[in-house]
Amino acid sequence: MFVWWMSPEKPKNPLMMSGTAMPGQKPNGRKHQEIAERAASTEMEWIMDNFKLKAIVRTLLTERFPEANVSDVIIQPDMDGDGDKILRITVVLASRPELLDRDNLVGFVRHLRPRLATVNENDFPLVSFVSVREAGKLKREAA
Repeated sequence: MFVWWMSPEKPKNPLMMSGTAMPGQKPNGRKHQEIAERAASTEMEWIMDNFKLKAIVRTLLTERFPEANVSDVIIQPDMDGDGDKILRITVVLASRPELLDRDNLVGFVRHLRPRLATVNENDFPLVSFVSVREAGKLKREAA
């Protein structure tokens, strides 16, 4: 997803190219360099935070659902209808989601929130469980 810095090519996003103006703007090297550095720093922070969040979710999943075969955890920041920040967490399971213990599912978010708070993540988590096949459909629809 965010691997542009690993690529030998320069990024295509004008905000990421230092000294390059947006279309219709006059170049201001220092200003655009600062914007590019800030954007890269913010993106890198999100990537690192995302790894931490995924690790927290996976650890809790392993503890509460030892029978679950987790293929992936997808985390996307979002806002709810009231404008409050939320985390959309999609757990992709190689096993069938209906095999999960429903009693443990009910309390999953209650156990997840304090762990997220340990890394200063206070956005409310909305957790979905999908199969690998359903996740593939979601990716195709998003494209």
